[in-house]
Amino acid sequence: MPRSRANEGWRCAAGRWLSALCLLLAAGCQSSFGPSFTPPEVSVEGFDLSRAGLFSQELTITLLVENHMTQAMTIEAVDLDLEVNGSRLGSGTTLKSIPLDAERAVVVNVPVKVKTQDILDVVLAMASRSSLEYEISGHVRIRGGADGGSETVRFNDDGAFDLPLAPSRFQNIAADYLQIR
Repeated sequence: MPRSRANEGWRCAAGRWLSALCLLLAAGCQSSFGPSFTPPEVSVEGFDLSRAGLFSQELTITLLVENHMTQAMTIEAVDLDLEVNGSRLGSGTTLKSIPLDAERAVVVNVPVKVKTQDILDVVLAMASRSSLEYEISGHVRIRGGADGGSETVRFNDDGAFDLPLAPSRFQNIAADYLQIR
């Protein structure tokens, strides 16, 4: 079957559109920090009880965010979920704008709301354990780079910490709690 010039023209136009679309998609996938973007490293530095209340508590989770790049960036937001011994305990967000210089680290405090009942459940579970296992997962939204664009970086950190009291002490606390209930 002979080819017509109309079909060839349409194929050329479709090929150009497809090429342009591929270029746009590739450009959209590139980081505003450039091709050598290294995401900041996030690790847990500590846990503190900030506020104790009758129905809820507020913990502060201290994170260390390290920038291994030669470009400065700004942390715009951090959100995280906290699990203790495999159960979700709470979540938190901070929306503070925090400068993060090149090849430096900064401490970010994230408030986490926790229900009192969930804290008591952790205390009950501690009756048979000598340590608590935790997992923190979340996102850090950063801004910077050549065009001032933003990136969202996922992070995950886990570990365990030894309990200062012997498990038998927690068994007494758990028994007292169950009698009150």
